[in-house]
Amino acid sequence: MTAQRTSPSRRLPRVNVPTSSAHMMAISPAMRPLHERHWPQRLGETISAFAGKRILVIGDMIADDYIIGAATRMSREAPVPVISQRERFTVPGGAMNPAVNARTLGAEVHVMGIIGADETGRRLRQRLSELGIHHDLLIEEPNRPTSTKMRVMANNSQGAMQHVARIDTIDTTPPEAATLQRMVDGLATLVPNMDGIVFSDYDNGLMVLPIIEETLLIAKRHGCISVADAHSGMTRYRGVTAITPNQGEAEAESGISIRDHGSLQRAGARLLENVNAQGVLITRGSEGMS
Repeated sequence: MTAQRTSPSRRLPRVNVPTSSAHMMAISPAMRPLHERHWPQRLGETISAFAGKRILVIGDMIADDYIIGAATRMSREAPVPVISQRERFTVPGGAMNPAVNARTLGAEVHVMGIIGADETGRRLRQRLSELGIHHDLLIEEPNRPTSTKMRVMANNSQGAMQHVARIDTIDTTPPEAATLQRMVDGLATLVPNMDGIVFSDYDNGLMVLPIIEETLLIAKRHGCISVADAHSGMTRYRGVTAITPNQGEAEAESGISIRDHGSLQRAGARLLENVNAQGVLITRGSEGMS
């Protein structure tokens, strides 16, 4: 993790994660560098610290809808399998995913975003209630469908489950004026009482500059940590405490192709400068996090 510009009152925890678990397993614990021998304990302490923390997650709310069935035969109409549906269910996705994760770790979680006034939105709200996640600012817009990613999963003749198709219904229109005002009013009430804020931006239209700027302004005023996970346009979050791009996003935003430790450091430094953040965590797939 590359970091700078730390604040005495809100210093980010530093967790060093090995980039290859297989490599680490092949080395005797006594031969590992000191920081690598102690990272599991420090990671555990960091995770435990979530308990009781107050977290606000703002972002694009998406329903992950699953259709589970069996591929019975090939269609006569087209070269596609005919799926006999056995089960269908909806789980919170998009910005609700980090909200559920934080709640699972024991945090008190609030979500802010937009859903449609439809059955999918009602199912999501019910699920959040069951999980104990506050959703007073999960705002319904009657002219907007709840954004949905429907995945069709089916067993093949050998019994293995396969991902057959994904159907997205994503509304990227900006929020209505009344919705924006309600969100701004909610930020003024919620943010001063939060320990941390997570921006979960899927480029679906919600994270407009007035919301980002107002949130960061109040967060700084009250010493609240803020983290942005944005698929693009990270400079809109200038002044955020930390950003968490994946490697592709980091390369696109920094203009640096990450091929080794040196290019990784340069990309991280450029992102820190561009966003004026204290820290950047780059997720790198099989290479872990840096």
